[in-house]
Amino acid sequence: MTNPTPASVSSEFAHHLRTALPYLARFRNSLVVVLMDGTLLDSPDSHALEDLALLSQSGLRMLIVLDCAPLVGVELTSHGESRLNEAEQLLPEQELLPKLERICAHAHSRLMMRLATSGTQILPVTGPFVQAERLSSAASGVETCNGKVREICAEQLAPILETGGPVLLPTLAHGEKGRLWWLEAEEVALEAAVRMRAQKLILLQSTVLHWQGDTSTQETKALTANEVRRGMAAHPDWPAVQQRRVLAMAQACERGVERAQWVDGTQDGSLLQELLTSEGAGWMVTDRDYQRVRSARLSDAAEILRILQPAFQQAAVVQRTAECVQQHIERFLVGCVDEEVVGCCELVDYGSEAVELAGLAVDEAHRNRGFGRLLVEAGVAQAMRQGRSRMFALTTGSAHVFQYCGFQPATPEQLPEAKRQDYDFQGSGVYLLQLR
Repeated sequence: MTNPTPASVSSEFAHHLRTALPYLARFRNSLVVVLMDGTLLDSPDSHALEDLALLSQSGLRMLIVLDCAPLVGVELTSHGESRLNEAEQLLPEQELLPKLERICAHAHSRLMMRLATSGTQILPVTGPFVQAERLSSAASGVETCNGKVREICAEQLAPILETGGPVLLPTLAHGEKGRLWWLEAEEVALEAAVRMRAQKLILLQSTVLHWQGDTSTQETKALTANEVRRGMAAHPDWPAVQQRRVLAMAQACERGVERAQWVDGTQDGSLLQELLTSEGAGWMVTDRDYQRVRSARLSDAAEILRILQPAFQQAAVVQRTAECVQQHIERFLVGCVDEEVVGCCELVDYGSEAVELAGLAVDEAHRNRGFGRLLVEAGVAQAMRQGRSRMFALTTGSAHVFQYCGFQPATPEQLPEAKRQDYDFQGSGVYLLQLR
């Protein structure tokens, strides 16, 4: 096994830093709501709390909802008690409230201590920032202390969040006449994310999400809210806790939260990887475009050259200099995952009728995910908007992509005269698409 050279280590570090910094800049002063599984407090290999503190120090405003239900369940079980219904929801009666208060207070104290001693000098805050009301009694008629969120105290939270420290929201909250109610953690997190207009809802869990729906999403691990609902309807036997949480992710997106993400907090670095890289480390639900094609910007030139470099070396595309790319940046389209450029193509005009789709390339880490097709389709759509009558492409290795998009094999004689004089066709296939 070859040991990495100092140059390769430096290059890898630089690549990771270049990937992460745009995300950090984008998230600065943004609000996220984190629903954290209480069992992570006892996970010896997890550095999720330290990573939360690091993100908070980096400028990410944060509301944290600690799910104490698993901790309550463990203690009740150890005493031979159970208050769970068939949906694995806690149904506490009045006499159980002192025990719930003690368990939740202890867990919150541990969480705050871990955050405060993480080495980042952040000061977490907690308080009665959630108001509750009574939830209808269970069908059994037994009176329980289950409540629902009546209000998230946004006016009180806003100035505290501006100070930069994370805020812990309770799942035991008071209602009218001072009565205490037990709230489902996912409901508190959902309502906080929606009512505080958070950018993200993050479910920091102690397990991997085993998606039961359409297997075609396994590669990207990105779902729409509609896909979540279809998957749940097709698999009613899915574990109840995961169903509630994934449904909360979908509801958050339907109600205006940009994204909801499920992260396995037991895997070291998974939270940072999910938030600061395009590949992520968990599952994401969104109602917006996650993968898209857009016009290139001058700031994309370096990434375009990086993506084209392997194709240059394999003689799959014509060599382009940095000056050439920068000078003609308006001709390029780029494929993006979030803000990361992962593919490109160039549209070159040949008169008012014909246009060439050239320089089609996708970063190796993102191949076989449909980006080539997205880029070709976007190029075709732009050419049609501009009134071009035909599009052509020369390729040594992407024929299947062009044929999938409707291009037909052609001959060099069918190309514009300027192109025939300008290019050596040896080894290249010619493909043509009539646009009108």
